Amino acid sequence: MLKRLVLLALAGLSGCAWNPVVTPYAYGGAAGAPAAATATVWGIADGTEMYFREIDGKGLPSRGGGGYPISLSLLPGRYTIEVLFQNWDHRYAEVELRASVEAGHTYVVEHEIMAGNQVVALQLKDLGTGVTCQYDRYNQVRGNAKLVCQ
Repeated sequence: MLKRLVLLALAGLSGCAWNPVVTPYAYGGAAGAPAAATATVWGIADGTEMYFREIDGKGLPSRGGGGYPISLSLLPGRYTIEVLFQNWDHRYAEVELRASVEAGHTYVVEHEIMAGNQVVALQLKDLGTGVTCQYDRYNQVRGNAKLVCQ
């Protein structure tokens, strides 16, 4: 009985490592920069998951088993971001997103499924300055979250 409880507890704790990290990943020089000097890119929407896998050909870390970043903090500039897109109906695609971001701005990645439900197009929507976003988890086991912006 005790052995079974220990195994269940370990399984529960290891499941936490599969949850995405919901704070923005600071890429490059954004790690030490003030928030007003960086742009924030949010990549999840209800029913979809968007994981940022690479920026300008450089792989992004899993952040302690929390999976690829689902949001980014970037210095102003132009980037090519590789995104792994997965929809609620298990459609997935690896998409290259070209992004140009400005300091102090908040962006969300929008998607459109085209061409017989096989091709996914991504684009950045600029929410401007003075907008803050955060992820509100609604499923702690899987790590599902809804993006809330104000």
